[in-house]
Amino acid sequence: MKHSFPRVLALLLVLGLLFASTGRLDARDDDDRGPSHFDMKLVGTNDLQARSTYQPTLHRYPNNRYILFTGHHALALQGEGQLPNAQPLPSFNPLTGNNEENGVSIVDVTNPKRPKYLFHIPVPNGQGGGAQMVRVCDGNTLPIHDNKVYMLRSYSNSAHEIWDVTDPKSPVGVRTVAGGNPVIGAQTGQPGALAGTHKNWWECDTGIAYLVGRRGNDAGANQQPLAPAPAP
Repeated sequence: MKHSFPRVLALLLVLGLLFASTGRLDARDDDDRGPSHFDMKLVGTNDLQARSTYQPTLHRYPNNRYILFTGHHALALQGEGQLPNAQPLPSFNPLTGNNEENGVSIVDVTNPKRPKYLFHIPVPNGQGGGAQMVRVCDGNTLPIHDNKVYMLRSYSNSAHEIWDVTDPKSPVGVRTVAGGNPVIGAQTGQPGALAGTHKNWWECDTGIAYLVGRRGNDAGANQQPLAPAPAP
């Protein structure tokens, strides 16, 4: 019996250490400073009007204002149409009170805890829209050397557009790059129409935009890159 007390004490100590370590693990799981968060913490969200998003582009405006441009996939059915009885995804824009085909959402994220949805630029092509690629350049950096801000986006799968987004709450269309310029909404499959415009890239210092595309009646294997487009 004289050996039972040390054994019991040792067992209690082991159990105590186990419970203590388990408690610390649980605390670390709830602690946003833990290693599982990789130095990141969620501070704010915006549902982007429930529009499926592909390309986010953050741009710094004067006075340390930060504006997020998000290019959306084409409006489609739930689960990319693969779900049984899939329903159309939402397209309602509460800022205008209208249903709008997907385009580009503009969000003020200067205060990351309270992102503010400013504007939606739809792609009204009758096929769900979509503007997957979005690039933004300052006019002061571009060869035009003005005080504006410009956005380059793909127009569904049939064109590229340049917008004046100096006032992100009131974008103004500048130029559409598609065949005989400007052409808006030329649909894929038409001879000579622009197609396959899923990607783009814009060098702000040179003003050269690299635009991907092909003729609408070309076979997929014969896709040809477009010549660089001039600055606005």
